[in-house]
Amino acid sequence: MDHSRKPDKKNPRKGAFVLSQLLFGWLLPVFFKGCRRGLDKDDLTKCLKKDKSEDLGDRLEQQWDKELSRARSKNREPRLRTALFWTFIDQCIFDGFLVFLFVLIKSILPLVLAQLLIQFQLPVSPNATHVAALAFNGTAPSTELPDVLLTTINFLNEPDDERNETAVDRVRRSIESGKRNQLEKNDWRDDADYSNSKDDGYVDLIEDEEEPTVRRLSSAADYISYVWNDAYWLAGILVALTLLSCFCSHHSDLRQRLVGARMRIACCSMIYRKTLRMSKKAAGQTPAGYLINLLSNDVSRLDYGFIFLHYVWVLPFQAIFTCYLIWRQVQWAAVVGVVGLLLKTIPVQTGLGRLQSVLRMRVA
Repeated sequence: MDHSRKPDKKNPRKGAFVLSQLLFGWLLPVFFKGCRRGLDKDDLTKCLKKDKSEDLGDRLEQQWDKELSRARSKNREPRLRTALFWTFIDQCIFDGFLVFLFVLIKSILPLVLAQLLIQFQLPVSPNATHVAALAFNGTAPSTELPDVLLTTINFLNEPDDERNETAVDRVRRSIESGKRNQLEKNDWRDDADYSNSKDDGYVDLIEDEEEPTVRRLSSAADYISYVWNDAYWLAGILVALTLLSCFCSHHSDLRQRLVGARMRIACCSMIYRKTLRMSKKAAGQTPAGYLINLLSNDVSRLDYGFIFLHYVWVLPFQAIFTCYLIWRQVQWAAVVGVVGLLLKTIPVQTGLGRLQSVLRMRVA
């Protein structure tokens, strides 16, 4: 394409509706056109103002001058990453928030799914209005639970001194507390004659179903407890969190790629301006292959490296939160597992990154 010719079509991203930006609807006309006849140079649109190389180069040059003055005052080498950070700090903060929200939602989703599956394990009576909460504070649950869950809950709730009791001590304690068998002394029958139980005057032992107690929701804690133990609410929360995590993932990935591309464009603009200011002697001593390598290989790494930059500081928070969730279930085994995984992963990745950096510096 001729260097003097510039696209005159309006960028579809500019002025797009909020819902269109959220669902990437402004890309549909481009996809339809590409499916019908393909795309060529005539389909190029105008560049957004925030993506222009001139503006990006001016912003980076301004921050680079400030970094040079700070480096002189502190007697140290100037850092390009500091200038890039202060140039795109507003976008970095918002993208970091999206990544943190995405990681938080992905950590909460298993809890919601587990709570939803628990609701399907609880037998619900025909008169029940909703599935009641599991009682972990000594209060009895309003619906019957499987024996395995009841045994586990009772074992976790009882004090340590009661866990060490023998069978005789348990029987003595149950007698002292007034507990007794549900069957009276006359409520016995011979299983062999049960087929004729109605004719012989035997009566089936049918427990009277208690009417469900309706508790009024008078506080925020009651509403939260009701939502957390209602299958419909949990299903809705699961779907909503899944959609929200999908939006956060795609938009954060796109925005980080755009920030990386803008950093690359700004660095290329700075290299071009530096080349124009070089003297003939300095230009003669600088090989052309060195500049081409900077513009094609080194600077292009910003497009991919910035995608995972926010996960560097999000990882510790995710590890702590995940360790806390597992701690509530298995105690110290969670710390051993998480810390062991981190010690096995982080040093290896750090060593490989440093080795790769050294090799790339030799190639450059």
